Amino acid sequence: MLLAAFQTMLAQLSGTEDVAVGTPVAMHALPELDQLIGYTVNTVVVRARCPRDGTFGAVLAEVRTVALAALDHREVPFRLLVDELRPARDAGGNPLFQVAFDLNPTDDGVFDLPGVDVTPVGAPERTVAKFDLTVHVAEEPTGQLSAHLEFARALFDEETAQRLATHYGVLLDAVVREPDLPLAQLPTPYLPNRTPGGPDGDRAATAPAVAPAVSGGDGPPPAGELLGTLDEVWRDVLRVDHVDPDDNFFDIGGDSIRAVALAGRLKTRGLDVTAADLYAHQTVSDLARAVAVRRRAEVPTGIAPFAMVGRADRDALPTDLADAYPVGAGQLGMIVEMLARPDLNLYQDSTSFLIRGDGPFSASAFQQAVQLVVDRHEVLRTTFDLSSYSIPLQLVRREVSYRPGVTRGDAVGPDGWEPRLRAYFDERRRNPMTLTEAPLVRFHAHTAANTDDWCFSVTECHPVLEGWSFHSLMMEILTAYRELRAGRVPVSPEPVPFRYADYIAAELAALRSESDRAYWREVVEGRSPGRLPAAWRDDPGAARDRYQHSVGFDDLQEDLRRLAAETRTSLKAVLLAAHLTVMSAVTEATDFCTGLVTDARPEMVGAERVPGFYINTVPFAMPTGARTWGSWSGSSTGD
Repeated sequence: MLLAAFQTMLAQLSGTEDVAVGTPVAMHALPELDQLIGYTVNTVVVRARCPRDGTFGAVLAEVRTVALAALDHREVPFRLLVDELRPARDAGGNPLFQVAFDLNPTDDGVFDLPGVDVTPVGAPERTVAKFDLTVHVAEEPTGQLSAHLEFARALFDEETAQRLATHYGVLLDAVVREPDLPLAQLPTPYLPNRTPGGPDGDRAATAPAVAPAVSGGDGPPPAGELLGTLDEVWRDVLRVDHVDPDDNFFDIGGDSIRAVALAGRLKTRGLDVTAADLYAHQTVSDLARAVAVRRRAEVPTGIAPFAMVGRADRDALPTDLADAYPVGAGQLGMIVEMLARPDLNLYQDSTSFLIRGDGPFSASAFQQAVQLVVDRHEVLRTTFDLSSYSIPLQLVRREVSYRPGVTRGDAVGPDGWEPRLRAYFDERRRNPMTLTEAPLVRFHAHTAANTDDWCFSVTECHPVLEGWSFHSLMMEILTAYRELRAGRVPVSPEPVPFRYADYIAAELAALRSESDRAYWREVVEGRSPGRLPAAWRDDPGAARDRYQHSVGFDDLQEDLRRLAAETRTSLKAVLLAAHLTVMSAVTEATDFCTGLVTDARPEMVGAERVPGFYINTVPFAMPTGARTWGSWSGSSTGD
């Protein structure tokens, strides 16, 4: 019963119904071996299902059956089992299970020797945790039981461990009173997402399994208030009127950018939530249980203008600047490539969109709308200076006066808009932007006789803008244009505390972080580059040509999204898993890394509303040990 209760709690903590726990067993299968001296202990894995719609009685029966079966096969050494199954391994975890349970009698009376006085000397307290969590149960000669929870300080802080120990005691009390209690009615504590407890690494600590409840001003909000806060913020970020507690975030309009926005807003409410939590806990009810046992988070603050520029550089700056800060690593890489091959004009892209007219085109309204958005966003007033200061800087002007282009053409011919747009694109490619002239995103309107339709062209210098920002700016301009053309004043969005400088500050902090450095070193250590077969590769000295082949899968989207929901991941994770599957079939190595393009916006309020270049490409290691497509998709969610 004690083990079944522990596994039930773990199922609730992890959000999974399949729970594996390691437990030591004695190898004295025969009575005549009871007096044998030596190390005769093996470790077995007890794996049980704890379905949310089941009862504790059913879990107890399954644990009993599985445990007895494990005892029948305890002669197989655990190390041999690991070598045979070859589970996925990592330096920070144990194979097959990460939590353990043991029950042992106390030592009272063991050394009652005739004619000898024996005084027990306690062993030194263990300083290294063998597993993430371990429940140790001791049985007195009287039959009285006591327990304590051992935890790794690298993963849990003292307060969280006390809460978990308390919940274990509460759960035991509940199932003793009602053995067939539905699991849905049991206390549902949820684990923080491997919350670091400080600089103590894998040091072990213990918490009594019947601990007092922790209360006070620093605790989580009451359950009702917490659910209300989560519901309010979810509705606000997703722009919906109603969210059911069991609605999946990614099924009702959520994506990676909105996950960042939601995490940022929850942090301002004092809740310790990250965007990664939205992948692990995809409903309001699940997230509420995860947050309930965490400390209140500090509200992140932005960086002051010019704070990242040294005094000597600051004194040399022009006087018409609103801010200056270092060029981001990804931005600088693109700029270097652009300058190295000016003939190719890399990273300057032009795109056009056909706007269905609902009235005559107004050049003056278009001009006003563009200028309004330029005044609103620092990215449209930003230039780059790579050589005038001690480090490459991006300079943000207080004001930039800009007049977008307007081309009035003849009626659209049988080939449509394409010929005139192709000519415009060619002209833009022949005339790359100067990095010292703002804006580094240019706008142009193309009109034609006999129609109210028009084309909206945007030419961007990629180091200042990525996809989400591109579309956000375009929609802002179109919305303002329609308001101005109708004679109305566009509504100004509420200001946000976040600026692009905060992203640069976060990037610089990450570059200084030893923990970040250690994490990525572990990701790539021992991995091979994902190389195609030699016969498929070009000569290294040949010019790099771009090959692109489009494969449509509109007919599969519904099934792919269903798979994402079933595996509690995202559509992106499913597509990444498919990419890795293909790469594993054609590469020369099985332990390779692929490049994963990610949005690196900080989890701060308003980050999703501030355009800029937030793209980072990180190495993603091919998951090992996954035996099903679902587990592979889950492994592709990443950290």
